[in-house]
Amino acid sequence: MQERLGICQWFHFMDFDRALVSRALLRELNARHLRMDLSWADFHRPQGREWYSWLFAALGEFELLVCLWHTPPSLSMNGKSNGPPRKEKWFSEFVWEAIELYGEHFGAIELWNEPNNRLKWDMACDPE
Repeated sequence: MQERLGICQWFHFMDFDRALVSRALLRELNARHLRMDLSWADFHRPQGREWYSWLFAALGEFELLVCLWHTPPSLSMNGKSNGPPRKEKWFSEFVWEAIELYGEHFGAIELWNEPNNRLKWDMACDPE
């Protein structure tokens, strides 16, 4: 049975250098699986689509599990990235757009990171 090594790495917006260093370290470790973020808030920023296009191309050699999270503050109920969107359909539209744009680069999607963590999800806005 072949050994499997997977790594989790969140990438900061437009941090090209860190992404390239991470790719080199993943290669050195002979890792094949990477869990990474796709921040809806960063995607929504100017140059967000371009950043993720570059990032997915740079990481194309790995099997990716992509975690979609971070509401754009301008679209959230609390004005922060941990708040639910004011309209639920906005998130599903983002999911479909991410799949259409980058789906060839990943095999699986995780919807939100740690929704039970108050820093990641504002439960006061969404107690259910």
